[in-house]
Amino acid sequence: MQQRPTLFIDLDDVLCLNNPYGGNHLRRFLLHPSETPTDFWSTLFSPAAAEALNALMAEMRPRTVLTSSWIGLLDKKHFVHAFEVTGLGSVGAALHGHWDAEQFHGASRFMSIRAWLSLNHNGEPFLVLDDHDSGEGLLDSLWYKRGRVVLCDVGVGFHAGHLDTARHALRTPCRGDEI
Repeated sequence: MQQRPTLFIDLDDVLCLNNPYGGNHLRRFLLHPSETPTDFWSTLFSPAAAEALNALMAEMRPRTVLTSSWIGLLDKKHFVHAFEVTGLGSVGAALHGHWDAEQFHGASRFMSIRAWLSLNHNGEPFLVLDDHDSGEGLLDSLWYKRGRVVLCDVGVGFHAGHLDTARHALRTPCRGDEI
């Protein structure tokens, strides 16, 4: 039986375009629900990004790992809740047992994901969803060259135009030199 692929997901400029809300707002409104604006949950994530990610999740059924700076703001239960109420419940339900690849001070996104893979990878296909700002360090990687990285445009995020690349990466067996 083939193992489920792994999907590494950044949030800023992949799902959340920070217009008008972002991670700090999420933390605040989770702690103070009575202050939550009526449009918060419907506008936290880009509708186009959510639609594309839901399609990818339904088709490929990956396990998910968060790589976002939001990891420093929230606990796993907060992410699961946020995904559920924004229509991305499949993302929260698919969180890997080791659900975060936190980026430590001075470490690039590439280094954080590589450290996660060295501890948790079992040969399954994987894909990294990031943006051109925080994922810049991925451009020189073998993963990028082999199509395992989708870098989203800042202010645009993940969208249906990325799906073919994402599907291909999540179907392609991982080679030993990629870890």
